[in-house]
Amino acid sequence: MRELEVLKLYEIREECELKIDELLEAEHEGNKEKAEQCNKELDILMGGFDKKVGNCILYYLNLKRTVRAVEEEIKELQSIVKPMKNKMEDTAAYVSDQMKLLGRKKVMFGGHSAGFQKSPQSVQVFDESQVPEEYLNVKVTVNKKLIQEQHKETGELVPGTDMVQGEHLRIR
Repeated sequence: MRELEVLKLYEIREECELKIDELLEAEHEGNKEKAEQCNKELDILMGGFDKKVGNCILYYLNLKRTVRAVEEEIKELQSIVKPMKNKMEDTAAYVSDQMKLLGRKKVMFGGHSAGFQKSPQSVQVFDESQVPEEYLNVKVTVNKKLIQEQHKETGELVPGTDMVQGEHLRIR
């Protein structure tokens, strides 16, 4: 049996499976001494397995805390950036208004400039009801919540659907 500290979780699991096979073989042969030895080694392997899982849990929880901290930092930075973007837009609108009022199309200052140019052509929709159907994008989605509620109430399934329940690992 190799040193447990250097083994990866899947390697310990593989060692456990081998040791279980060895234990079953010893019990089948009636070799009590070998079975006892296998049980002792299996206990050690299971302890190592539990320790590795514990380390994985700690790693997972550390990542989870780090993600939360980064998400909070992102929120904080976004709250700083949003007003700056608003000030940029306000400044551009202010300069635009003043240049238009004075009739200036372009202003040069040092290596920088401000000037008007044509924007790319775009479509402006003023009444969607008049737009022909072939020009409309319609996305159809299944209302899974409604289907689930209907199944709870009646026990019946909507055609083309099925109720499934999986499982997931919860780490706390």
